[in-house]
Amino acid sequence: YFDYDPRLAWAFWKFRHQAYTHGAPHDGYRLLAQWGQKMKYGCFSVTSNIDGHWERTEGIGEKRVYECHGALTR
Repeated sequence: YFDYDPRLAWAFWKFRHQAYTHGAPHDGYRLLAQWGQKMKYGCFSVTSNIDGHWERTEGIGEKRVYECHGALTR
């Protein structure tokens, strides 16, 4: 879409970026983080999500996450 209609493409990704950076991770992230904290070595997440929610989950942080498709939040 960037070649066909760049204004539309940029508007779409601006909207997505705002939704990802202002949206909060749902309770499932917190629950998995709590389970992981009870494990001997903690937890590590490999995710294809690009929303950055794992990094913003308390008890996880960016050193415990691999985002294979990158993240829009950085």
